[in-house]
Amino acid sequence: MKTSNPFLPLPLRFLFLCFALLMPLVACSDDDDNGDNGDSGQKGTSLTVYQQLQSAADKSLTVDDIVSSESFTVFTLSDNSKIELQRRNNVVNLESEESKNVFSLIKGPKNTWVLGGKDLQIPVVTALSANPVVVCVTFDKNVVTVYLDNGDTIVINRSGEEEIFSFVLEADKNKDLDEDISAVINGNSAYIVLPEMASSEALVLSFGYRGVSVKIGEIIQESGVTVNDFAAPLTYSLIKQDGSKIDYTVTVKSVPRIPRIYINTENEAEIKDKENYVKSVVRIEDPDKLYTDGTVFEGSAGVRGRGNSTWGMPKKPYRIKLDEKAKLLGMSTDKNWALLANYSDKSLLRNVAAFEISRIVDMKWTPKSVSVEFYLNGTYQGVYCLTEQVRVSSERLDLDLVTDQDISGEALTGDYFMELDFHFDEGARFKTDLKELPMMFKDPEEPTAEQFEYVKNFYNTAETVLYSENFKDAEDGYRKYIDVESFIKYYIVQELSKNCDGNMRGSCYMSLTRNGKIDQPVVWDFDIAFGNANHITWEQGASSTGPEGWYIKTCSPWFDRFFEDPQFVQELKAKWNAVKPQLELLPQFIQDHADRLQYASKRNFSPKKDGGAGWDIHEVMWPNYIDRGSYDNEIKFLKDFVVKRLAWLDRNINSL
Repeated sequence: MKTSNPFLPLPLRFLFLCFALLMPLVACSDDDDNGDNGDSGQKGTSLTVYQQLQSAADKSLTVDDIVSSESFTVFTLSDNSKIELQRRNNVVNLESEESKNVFSLIKGPKNTWVLGGKDLQIPVVTALSANPVVVCVTFDKNVVTVYLDNGDTIVINRSGEEEIFSFVLEADKNKDLDEDISAVINGNSAYIVLPEMASSEALVLSFGYRGVSVKIGEIIQESGVTVNDFAAPLTYSLIKQDGSKIDYTVTVKSVPRIPRIYINTENEAEIKDKENYVKSVVRIEDPDKLYTDGTVFEGSAGVRGRGNSTWGMPKKPYRIKLDEKAKLLGMSTDKNWALLANYSDKSLLRNVAAFEISRIVDMKWTPKSVSVEFYLNGTYQGVYCLTEQVRVSSERLDLDLVTDQDISGEALTGDYFMELDFHFDEGARFKTDLKELPMMFKDPEEPTAEQFEYVKNFYNTAETVLYSENFKDAEDGYRKYIDVESFIKYYIVQELSKNCDGNMRGSCYMSLTRNGKIDQPVVWDFDIAFGNANHITWEQGASSTGPEGWYIKTCSPWFDRFFEDPQFVQELKAKWNAVKPQLELLPQFIQDHADRLQYASKRNFSPKKDGGAGWDIHEVMWPNYIDRGSYDNEIKFLKDFVVKRLAWLDRNINSL
């Protein structure tokens, strides 16, 4: 600031000089500790802080130490100078997990800065200013970041070991990006995932480092300025003070597009019910060759509704019956397919996760399922799962089914495919005498009278023996009729997922093999499992909705009796401990699939006017009981549930 002006009259020059001399005193005066950066005194203090922080950045100083109290935070710099920030400067410690998760600085509706939901009443300044106001200051173990009222930031590195500690693609420096993307750094490798279709050419990478300089080959890299082509991984070399270097490999990939399925009904006819197939043309594309060589499938089919409670939901599930068998997206060759909507599962991944558990425990058959984006008559419907329909075939559940000629002798004994479901709505059905299990013939759908009686009598005999005094007898006990190994596998899947229908209540499939036993070969229907419904407690009797407590063990017919057999318990322990290392990988499996759905899930939960399917991530409807706030939170809940459930079951199974 100039203190005199030769063109002003002398009295005015004198007044102006007095004013200039008084300004530092005003700037150094104490303000009310109310976080208000809007008044003149506050702005004076902030300018001083700004000047100190900007000077530290200009001199490439680092922050050696940070001391915080309720009223102030002091930064000690590498030249031993100190910068004191008051509470009103809104200092946020991002090393605190709580602060890291809630930190948010946005422009509010009144065109003021809003920090963590609190209006700071600091105006958003768009014009360039020589003396901007400090809005807030954050720090973590690597950097101090100063946010200014004009939207700019000042970054000062913290002292520490020489390294490159961050790689970021900033949206304002890369035209294909709507938001900043930070790399995941693992040792000396950094990975950046771009949005779908974003180009990896001509990218500007910003990076934070402690050291002399950063190069690619012999070319000096300037953070936030140098343009590079990331079609192949690049090696960034940090040049250290002693002249040595540390190499970092930076890999940039785009999120692959998940497959798309287009169903166009004849004359755009509505699919009205679960009984009548509507003539359709089905087209399936795998643009990024995730499951195929990219060849497009197109074929004629009939399409109808499917499901029980799910058919009554706004996002409809469908059954597809191709006119000719086809191998879809690397799955089996068949005519029959399910298109699962997962409307009540906002993670969109519960069925996929349960099928992974089924694969790990080695069920006789695990349906394959692929996440797809679905279009019906040109209208986007959202993310679905194209899934192998449960049925008997050589490439799915391989059974040697009885024919209508098999009515006596060994031929009469099997194979049969049965479904247990409380809806009890199939044609040929019976309930067991003791526990009234609702059994229905799945295949054959119309057994002969002899076949019906044989299966019914076999189930009743098995159940009677199971609940008899001598049920543990090695020769004539329940093991004579029930394949224990298959029930243990089924138990692990259902108990780990805490599946509402898994307690021998619904969507439970069994087979009865020729001269064999009752077994459980496949699992199905997990959209309200993994803590996704609260009626599991008041309707099904689980001890909790959450990850703790028994469910199948105590609330399921047959299993309640199995656990009274010490041999069953020992076999369960052995199987559990054998598969637990693989089960512990399930949270990462879930995250990997969620990453693949990063942009498809956004479209699923975006309004139709924005090109989305219109489903609401915040809607609380049966059987959901809580709004978790975002898709990321839904994934976090699912992963946390699995982690905690694994830990609880591991302790309690091994304590039986």
